[in-house]
Order: sequence, then C-alpha cells, then structure tokens
Amino acid sequence: MIKYVRRDAETLDDAKWNEFFTNYNNNIIKAKIDDTNPKLIKLKAFANEVSRPIVTNFDISGKRIVVTPDFRTFAGNVEAHNNAISEMPVLNYLINIHYIGMMFPGEPADGTAKKRNHVSNIFLPWHRMFLLEFEEFLGSPSHYWNWYNKQEIPEKMKTDNIKDIIKDGSTKVYLNLNRNSEDLTQGDLSSSKSEFISKFQSSWRNLYDSAIIDNFTAISRNIEGNLHNSMHNIVGGDSMSNPIYSPHDPIFWFHHSFVDKIWADFYNTLSTDEKNAISDYPDNEMPFFDKKAAEIKDIKIDQRISYQGLLKDRSLVSNP
Repeated sequence: MIKYVRRDAETLDDAKWNEFFTNYNNNIIKAKIDDTNPKLIKLKAFANEVSRPIVTNFDISGKRIVVTPDFRTFAGNVEAHNNAISEMPVLNYLINIHYIGMMFPGEPADGTAKKRNHVSNIFLPWHRMFLLEFEEFLGSPSHYWNWYNKQEIPEKMKTDNIKDIIKDGSTKVYLNLNRNSEDLTQGDLSSSKSEFISKFQSSWRNLYDSAIIDNFTAISRNIEGNLHNSMHNIVGGDSMSNPIYSPHDPIFWFHHSFVDKIWADFYNTLSTDEKNAISDYPDNEMPFFDKKAAEIKDIKIDQRISYQGLLKDRSLVSNP
C-alpha cells in the first residue's frame, strides 16, 4: 500500500500548499531537537569524526549566506564546540547533516566506509534518504518542481510570496532570501527554453545508453552532473548556489524531489532483466542513514511512496 504521493507543484491546490507551508513553519522552522535526541547525538559524532564545527546560525539578509561558525575559518576546539550544543531548530539540523555529509571522502579505500554525499555514487540514494528525513519532520510529502515542463519556480515558492508565508512568529525568516533567477531560461547562466529542453532530453536518453544503463555509478553521475547541478547554479543566490547550505532555500526540497523522481522514472521503465543487470550499487555506509543503496532502489516497493506521473515507459514526461 502506498503511504503517499509526491505531486507536481503545478497541480497543488490551496489546501496542499497550506499544508506544506503550515508544516514547514511549525515542524521545520519553529520545531527544535535537543541533545537527548539520537539524531543530534549522531550529528555531533559525525561532525567530530570529520573535524568540522556544526553551524548554529544562518544569516540570509545579504547577497550570500553567512554562517556562524564558518568551518573554513574556525580556529576553536571543534569537539568542544560541537559537544556544547544543547538544541537546534530542525532546519539547522537538516542543513548540517547535508553539509557534514559532504566532508567524508569521495572514494574511501574501504568499500564499506562512509562516503561523501556529492560527486560520488551515493548521491542518489543519500538524497533519497535525505528527502525522507525531511518528510519525517515535515509530516507531509515534499512535492516536486517539474522544471522540465515549467522552467519557472512555482508561483507559491517565489520570493515575493514566501517572504510573508514562511516565518517564525513575527520574524520573517525568508524576507531577504536572494536568488539570481526564478526562471531557468533567464539570467547569466540560463539557456533558451528549447536549449534547456534539448539538454534534458539528451541527458534522459543517455541513461539508456549501453555504457550507462547497467552501471549505477554512471547513472548517478549523469543525473547529478547533467540534471541536478544546473538548477542550483541558475537559481543561485545566497543558498542554492552553495551546495553546502542549499537546503536553506525551500525550493531545494522541490528540486530534489524532482531529481529523485527522475531516478524513480528511469528505474520504473527498466525491464526486470535490466534492473537485475545493475550490479554495482555502492555498499558504502551513507552518513546519517542506515540503509544501503541497493535497499532503496525502488521507491514504490522500498519506501511505499509514489510520484504523480511516474513513467511507465521510456518517453519523456511530456513535450512542453
């Protein structure tokens, strides 16, 4: 039985949007976890393992996000700083596990050791688990921004709208959220709509090439490099252009939900023989998460989650 369906943001009615923003305010922005919570205990242990200070404050009032402390310039005792943290907002916890997850080796000599969550073959499974972690706190699905069909950020997620919706009491947390562009066909790094669609289609077709289709590392690199990175770079701004702290921008979750859907779409279109031929799922430990990549490869079976518009064949979602 399916637990819930992640839906295209363009199809959400006001009730679904209100559910998301209400839960985001109450369960992500306002809610906190303390040092009795196993999640914060694990964050401290992993941060100490990679000798990075946990970030406790995020200022997004300027052109670029300012974090305190900045791990690049931190000169104090890392473990003392980390171990002294008694609580933090859920959003800060999520941002920190994303950032700390980037600090592990890309190719550890031990094939089961912890591996970083970007530019590695745990990118897709790690971020699938990360979305599930977000939804566990949120209490509702993280729907998706289908930037293949519509290159503009969903209207409800544009800065002019979220600055008055996402807040903690009287403090408008996202009043000054900065983005370079809210339309992927506009701005310094943009492409025309036809060029954008052509690039997506080419990357999608490449997933079925003989050198990629049964090679999970190649599948992950294709989706991360060709279908994930561009959105961060074009939207840009104080959060999205910074891969370490990008979960601060709420569009991050809708973007990554669509990236996860691309993986789910691809997997769902494979024959049984093709699925069985993928034999190189990484066996590395994923920082913060207990599952291995091969255990979460089928989102409908392994997590009982589905997507609105989950593909049943190898055609693209649509041709805008």
